[in-house]
Amino acid sequence: MNLTSRQLLWLALCATMNAALEITLGTYLHAVKFPLTGSFMVGINTVIYLVGRSRAPLPGTIIMMGFISSLLRIFYGGFSPAPAIAIFLEALVIEAAVSLAGLNIFGAVLSGVLAGEASLAFGLISFLLFSSRESAMGFYSFLSRQTHVALFGMDSLPAWVFLIVLLHAVIGGLFGFGCWRLVLFVRRRFSEMKV
Repeated sequence: MNLTSRQLLWLALCATMNAALEITLGTYLHAVKFPLTGSFMVGINTVIYLVGRSRAPLPGTIIMMGFISSLLRIFYGGFSPAPAIAIFLEALVIEAAVSLAGLNIFGAVLSGVLAGEASLAFGLISFLLFSSRESAMGFYSFLSRQTHVALFGMDSLPAWVFLIVLLHAVIGGLFGFGCWRLVLFVRRRFSEMKV
């Protein structure tokens, strides 16, 4: 991969900004138990990665930014491998979506949706792998007791799962759409400046 020094600078800037936001804003939102923190942070990651990709439009650049962000998250955000793994997996998903759909509005929305769903799946798998059996059964019991939520004639548990998956997809899609608007703005602004 042949990158110019300007493109490398953009990738380093985006990766560092992403890591700084993960360490500061992400840690704060998790500490105050802000709802849907993971989806919100995935949306921010999507925006930063796609802006970086628009300035260095080569395959693999999102993976490079994700790898650098993950390393910075581990070294400067405390040794907690789960967030670093999640950051890198999100970068893989976003790179795959952009490679599949291209760097356009569809690719941006698809990136947001798929990254949001990947974050949800990673969180669920991490919870099931690293929590106790009692915690997992308590969570399942809580979801199955929510009988007041019946959606399209479904039982409560499938209704909850459907709503959670749909909510993550909508949030990711909205971030992807907003991201595309920002990518267009950055392209226009920096093409005028010849940067």
